[in-house]
Amino acid sequence: MPSADHTLRRPSGLAAAATAAAVSAASTIPQLTSTVWEVGGLPTEVLELPASGPARVQLLIIPGNPGAAPYYTPFMHSLHRRLGGQAGVVCVSNLGMDGSGLTPKGRVFSLEEQISHKVDLLRERFVGPGRPPVVVLAHSIGTYMSIHAVHRLENHHLYSSQAATAAVDSVARQHWEHPDEPPAAAAGPAAAAAGPGAPATAAQESAGWDDREDAAMQSMQEELVDARRKQQGQAGVPPSSGTASGSAEHTGSGRGGSSSYEVDPDCSHQRRLSQLTRHHKLLSRLAGGVGALPFGLRRALVRLVVPQLEPHAVDTTVKVFTSATSAENGLYMGLTEFETLAAPADWWLIEDLGPRFAIFVAPGDTWFKKWKWDLLHREVPGVESHWVDTQTHAFCVSEAQSDELAERIVQIVHAALQAPAHAVSRL
Repeated sequence: MPSADHTLRRPSGLAAAATAAAVSAASTIPQLTSTVWEVGGLPTEVLELPASGPARVQLLIIPGNPGAAPYYTPFMHSLHRRLGGQAGVVCVSNLGMDGSGLTPKGRVFSLEEQISHKVDLLRERFVGPGRPPVVVLAHSIGTYMSIHAVHRLENHHLYSSQAATAAVDSVARQHWEHPDEPPAAAAGPAAAAAGPGAPATAAQESAGWDDREDAAMQSMQEELVDARRKQQGQAGVPPSSGTASGSAEHTGSGRGGSSSYEVDPDCSHQRRLSQLTRHHKLLSRLAGGVGALPFGLRRALVRLVVPQLEPHAVDTTVKVFTSATSAENGLYMGLTEFETLAAPADWWLIEDLGPRFAIFVAPGDTWFKKWKWDLLHREVPGVESHWVDTQTHAFCVSEAQSDELAERIVQIVHAALQAPAHAVSRL
């Protein structure tokens, strides 16, 4: 059994300064603002706590599923306070899960679309010249989204289309599993679409791929493999990784799950959820029916069903789970999660993040059991990881757990800000 990580590191000079600033700012609680951003042309619910002055760092929280930002308000306040107001803290709701009517009825978003949304979010709002470094704090499936989004943003020239994304990810996974083999030829969708014995002309017409596109894809794959080999050569050993944070440039950060997330066929809870997601349309209609009840009655029902929820979580649950659109999007995204995560884990993505990644895991987590913890350490030696006995997967519904986790993460943020610049990862 992993040892619990109860010992917090000694505060550095920077941490001590932030603590002093937090004390002086304690009497002035920052105003949390709720607004709507256009991200990739799509309306996105945003909660924001601005820095008290010029921000030294930006903290971006990517939620899990259900992906409603208001669940994380205590976590946001704790992070802001513990950093002495030196950080801007932002949390966004996943598309379709705001419960505020931003998404048209019947519009649903897959896991892949949520990842693309996070790429747009980072590109449009958080990275670029003159902006402070950003730390991404991701929870549950939000971690999977964030790891993929950061990777695509940092290698944007390789991800020009959905076909390119699939091909590049495929060759990178192949190189992780068989590092000594040359990259496979890029056959493209044409070969799969045509079937055995089909004329070459029919295959080309059905898929729309010609020799020049194949050559371009092959070059793209070779470029990615070459870049990965160079990274490994510079490091000398596989770099450490995880889900919380690392460097002063772009830091992948979070808790509760990681890119090693994959479906556990032996877990009865996951099997039941998988079956429920297939009925997302029917269940969303039921949720919409409950949403027609007075708010006070809906609130009482939530308290009856989940009595341990704290007030902020009760109100958010009422808002999200009694909205037909939000309920359907949560279930539909869950359906695509189970489909996507049936594939082998993307260990190479964690490796590529190196020391910018750390993970916090709670005991008894349905989504990250002990065997996954052990597998993570076998596949990615040296990963920065924290097994925290006092946490649960749904930390965001508890103010006490949110504050404790914020204390641990703030120390990683301080260390990241003091680390030397990592030119390869600069955005």
